[in-house]
Amino acid sequence: MKKFNEFIPLDKSWLTRVGVLDIVNGYIDIEKFINNQKDTNDDIVAIRNASIAWRNNEKINVGESATLYRLLQFASWKLKLNKTFIKEGSLKDRKITDNPNIVNFNQTKLLNLDNGTTQWATATVICGDKERLDNPPQKLKETYDAVLHWETQRKKGLCWEPKYDETIERQIKTFLDLLNAKEVNYIPLCSDDYCFARVFNFINKKNGENFWPSLIGHETNRIEEMERAIKEAEETANETNSITSKDHRVIQALAMWGVVNKRKLFFESPNSINKSWPKFWKFLESVKREKNNNYSKNINKSNHRDKKLSDKKIINLISDEIKKELNTISLIPSENVMSRLASSAYTLRSNNRYVIKSKIGSRYFMPGRENLGRIIAILENKLCSTYGVEFSITKGFSGIHNMDIVMSAIGKIMKKIVILSIQSGGHSKTIGVALKNGFEVEALNLNFDTWDLDYKDLGRIVKKWETEKVFIYLDHTVSVNPLNIERLMQKIPKSWIVYYDISHLQLFYFTHVFKFPKSQNFFFGGSTHKTFSGPQKSMVLLNNKKLYDLVDAEFVKNTSSVHTGSLLALLITVLEMEKFGEKYAKDILGKTKLFAKMLSRELDIVGPLPYFTNTHQICIDVPNISQITQKLASIGVITLPMRIPSKGRSGLRFGIQELCRLGLKNNDLQVLSKIIIACVKDRKVNTKFNIQIKNLAKRLNYIKYALPYKKYF
Repeated sequence: MKKFNEFIPLDKSWLTRVGVLDIVNGYIDIEKFINNQKDTNDDIVAIRNASIAWRNNEKINVGESATLYRLLQFASWKLKLNKTFIKEGSLKDRKITDNPNIVNFNQTKLLNLDNGTTQWATATVICGDKERLDNPPQKLKETYDAVLHWETQRKKGLCWEPKYDETIERQIKTFLDLLNAKEVNYIPLCSDDYCFARVFNFINKKNGENFWPSLIGHETNRIEEMERAIKEAEETANETNSITSKDHRVIQALAMWGVVNKRKLFFESPNSINKSWPKFWKFLESVKREKNNNYSKNINKSNHRDKKLSDKKIINLISDEIKKELNTISLIPSENVMSRLASSAYTLRSNNRYVIKSKIGSRYFMPGRENLGRIIAILENKLCSTYGVEFSITKGFSGIHNMDIVMSAIGKIMKKIVILSIQSGGHSKTIGVALKNGFEVEALNLNFDTWDLDYKDLGRIVKKWETEKVFIYLDHTVSVNPLNIERLMQKIPKSWIVYYDISHLQLFYFTHVFKFPKSQNFFFGGSTHKTFSGPQKSMVLLNNKKLYDLVDAEFVKNTSSVHTGSLLALLITVLEMEKFGEKYAKDILGKTKLFAKMLSRELDIVGPLPYFTNTHQICIDVPNISQITQKLASIGVITLPMRIPSKGRSGLRFGIQELCRLGLKNNDLQVLSKIIIACVKDRKVNTKFNIQIKNLAKRLNYIKYALPYKKYF
């Protein structure tokens, strides 16, 4: 990212605000600053020209900048100066309020003008309005910050300081991550994010219209312009079929999309992008050169290195990985180990057998596989009995597979969805899967006082969609507290449907340590390999026949093999957890709270008081997460960075569910806590730590809570 910093433009939004503050207060610093810049965009040049014209009482050319026009027009009305303005390009055709009396409006009323733009409210703040709204739109909040900064600097006898465009900087980072196939958690924050977010499916058209009505009044109607441009991009094959848009944000977004998707696009108006990002095309060429160079180097190195590997060397590579695993411990909350008996199900011939009912006439048969079919039926009956539901589905392969199938099924009967926000620990994939399945999305937050759902936020959504059919899909990658589903069901309309992904908490619900309400419009499920120490599989559990038929039909449509070996391994794990699960669950919960207490003596643990956790997960707010995870890995402690709820940045997320199944003792937690604290506090890490982890890993090698009478098949 750093190598591309030279291409990030100045923040024109910030410069417009501090520039207009200079203009109306008689300063010329904005002119001096812009005169000293190279490669400035058209809107920034317009600020300088407007400043000169304002103080010389000449006609003021604001170019195509609606922000600059509204701010100066408002100031002219407010100060009764009767200034004359010249508009250029698309600005001449845009519908903009022309009523001097709006200078008497408060900010809330101003926010209702011109399709909800924040620019009139910004103008009154620039002109001295001291009102500060709670939870203002992003751009209005930036105005508050700009005014505070400008006033603070002027009181010190100093000039304001410029900023670089954080909106474009975030988009660059996300673009580079997409290009390098990294996991992305991009959230559009303001209307300037829409085009980029739309083309990469971080938002859909409907949500764009709802979040930022002002989009229809930019250089173009950006909602419709993006849809046209996306269609053109998907059809473009040569110069005779180009992207026709002249909107700078649209061009930027589509050009980036083309690079990520390896599509050669042509633009009729490439220079339009100078309005916001003069170095954009240079940036894109630099990225493509870097990508091509890295790709060639990596391919050549990889091919040269791996091409000569014999079968024996490849087997040795696998052996080395197995040996390495024996000297490390995993603190990743989404990992666990199966018993030897469950694992051995994968070596059976049955693992490779299809269990598919064949229809002959009006009857179904499984010729020669009847017994396997019966075993799967036993599994599903046990799940129904244990969870207290009428129906179970075990065709899913993972939590994400469940998510996609469930949303696809429910999307046939409703098109509005409420998901848990990423900032509150929600899964990063949920919004993308929801948008792919055509849902209009609302994100629900947690209340970090209770670490349950924010019912004030829920009330807002209920008020908005009370008469609609709505699907609530809740899953939390970071789950330090179970959600109170019973309370949720009491707060929503009876026509709404709720699904709770309990992947991380599966064992606790299986053993009834945590409990659910029984309801026709509530169902749940998730993966079976986290706290529930089974195979990489997933299940859905329901009490509603219509919902069962709808979801099961979607699974049938999208799967062929049910992965028989996985189901056999799951059945064995179910038998083990029926016998030992409650003891195992309480062992995890007790030791996790103890571990959190030890770590909290010196580290910033994030979670519900008094224990910081009520599940198997512990979250720690740390500086320099990448360095810390690498340092822990070098000692033999495997972790993954994870966005920490309430902090808005990545931290450490631990889970000791696997270690508990391997026989973890309280004294072992003392050793682990000292090592983790030393790494986070950047204390000296010596070989003693490596030896302690190796010894611990070797000792934690016996799987507990397993059936005693058969070791393996």
